Amino acid sequence: MSAHQPPVHEEADGTKTYVCAICSHRFKRKDHLKKHVETVHERTRAYACQLCDRRFGQKYHLAIHVSAVHEGKKPYACSLCTHKSARKSGLQRHMRTVHNVTPGSAVTSAVSAQTAGGNSMVPETVTVVATPAQPQTVAYTVVNQ
Repeated sequence: MSAHQPPVHEEADGTKTYVCAICSHRFKRKDHLKKHVETVHERTRAYACQLCDRRFGQKYHLAIHVSAVHEGKKPYACSLCTHKSARKSGLQRHMRTVHNVTPGSAVTSAVSAQTAGGNSMVPETVTVVATPAQPQTVAYTVVNQ
């Protein structure tokens, strides 16, 4: 196999995947594999922030950086505390590390029994809202004690 051609594998469902020769990560599209190799393994940073010295491998990451760092936008808000994040993954990491919660898991909360209608065993759903303009939500079940 030549160095310029990525290895192609056919999955059980008939789809072809492109496999990174360095880390074995799989991609459905050849261009995604190419971008992965450039940004992850070759550390190419083609997109520069015009407001600071930071550089990014993907235009999308530059846009998130400008929005969060220079414009102060953090649209992903935790409904259990005052934490806000620029990325959905940041909110998910916060929920996991600070509140010990993963999407769809049951967690223990200090929500009063009054909130649950007097029954401390009734689960309450807490919704984590992403943005008012685009309300992406992640539901977490809170079990009161």
